Order: sequence, then structure tokens, then C-alpha cells
Amino acid sequence: MTRIETAIQQYRARRKFHTDTAYIFSEFLSYGGIESTPRQFSGGLSEKDLQERDAAEIAAMTATHIVPRAVQDETKWEVDFGAVAKGFL
Repeated sequence: MTRIETAIQQYRARRKFHTDTAYIFSEFLSYGGIESTPRQFSGGLSEKDLQERDAAEIAAMTATHIVPRAVQDETKWEVDFGAVAKGFL
């Protein structure tokens, strides 16, 4: 899990979103290049699976906002929230 995925996960976990607000937030992230879909092949997580994992692993397995591999190279890409917000609005 990348740092930006962790930051998004923590942000979402600490806030309650109305359905419309959650949709707009996901669209904003998609506009910025973050995929807003569940991880592939994660399937249903049983209680046994969750008991064997620590909090970081559970967060990674249940994340819904994912940085695509194509943009994970930090030497080629720059995070610019201001520019993304200006373009989105």
C-alpha cells in the first residue's frame, strides 16, 4: 500500500460521508488518477481472515481507493492537490 492510499484510507475512516459527498469525493480522486474500486480478488473476508491480520493488513485488503501501478513511480509524477482541485471544479 502506498503512502497516498494510506492517507486516503485514514481520511475516510475518520469522517462520516453522506452518500452524495462520498460520490463527489470518489469522483475527485478519480479525476486525480486514483482508482475508486475495490481491490481485485479480495473476495469476502471471513472473521478468521481478519483475526489473523493486523490493522495495516486489514486496511490494505479493504481499501477502495487505489493508486494504479502506472502512476506509482514518484520520480515521474508529482502530487498537486491544488491543480487537481482547480481542474475538477
